[in-house]
Amino acid sequence: MTQVFLSYSRTDMDFVQRLAADLQNEGLDVWWDLSDIQGSDVWEMKIEDGLRNCEYFIVVLTPASLESRWVRREYLSADNRGIRIIPLRLKPYVETPLTLRDIQPIEAIGRDYYDVLSDVLGIVKGDNARDERIASQNSSTSHPEKVSRNKFIELLLAKGTSGVDVGGSLPLIAFFLLMSFELLAPTDDALRALLGVSSALAGIFFLLRKSIPMTSLFRIAGSVFLLAYGLVDYSDYYGANIPFIEIFAGGTAAFVTGVLLFNIQKPRKPVYISAFSLAIFLFFIAARMYSNYIEDYDLQYELPIMFTSVITAILLWREL
Repeated sequence: MTQVFLSYSRTDMDFVQRLAADLQNEGLDVWWDLSDIQGSDVWEMKIEDGLRNCEYFIVVLTPASLESRWVRREYLSADNRGIRIIPLRLKPYVETPLTLRDIQPIEAIGRDYYDVLSDVLGIVKGDNARDERIASQNSSTSHPEKVSRNKFIELLLAKGTSGVDVGGSLPLIAFFLLMSFELLAPTDDALRALLGVSSALAGIFFLLRKSIPMTSLFRIAGSVFLLAYGLVDYSDYYGANIPFIEIFAGGTAAFVTGVLLFNIQKPRKPVYISAFSLAIFLFFIAARMYSNYIEDYDLQYELPIMFTSVITAILLWREL
């Protein structure tokens, strides 16, 4: 398990506490003094232990941290030990310390928090994923008789070079792309069958991984699509005439496709309730597409799809 050391000033406690929790949710072992130093511990010895065991040293740069004697000692010690240092610029300051001038900092000023977290994970988990791939290749070369029995699950949860769920994004991208075709132009039964398969695979992924793409743009666009699609089903079920609602929903689905493609390497945020709700919505879509494929159009799935689309849109919006 990769250990990350967080160096910071107590004036930035709220940001650091949130960052530490999200890094731990991503499976990283995070050392920071508030959680790792007990009342009876010798402060300096515990910090030395933390530095001795860490692989990455994140220093949160603000005017207060740059004036801190302890923060200065920590990044100098990390530099002397050859630990990879990740400067994170949280607030404006006048001058960068000499030790950190040759390192490109992660810019957090004026940026969305999850974009900053994505950059951190891209460095830490990207290096880790590369090491795991090398180890896996060496292991498979040494033991060619070992074959995974869960190839389907491995493909669905496959991770890219940044350690994120590229495999899980593919059926979701296919779902939104095919849904845009379904809403914007007439489609045949074969495309509806593919839409059902992609929605089922995406639903399985969300049940297994219980996370969503981290970008705010996906959550906004996804919420708008779900509400629009709920109105499409409302129009079909009750015979209401809502002008251009299918065109709007189809256009939104196409936009979400582009957002997912552009952010395919972004890390994901653990959101158990939202992911579960989105999975249920996708399963209802898959069930309706299968029903339409084998028989005439049936309205039995319209109400549950309407309900889950609205609930999921609200849950995704709350994640902003």
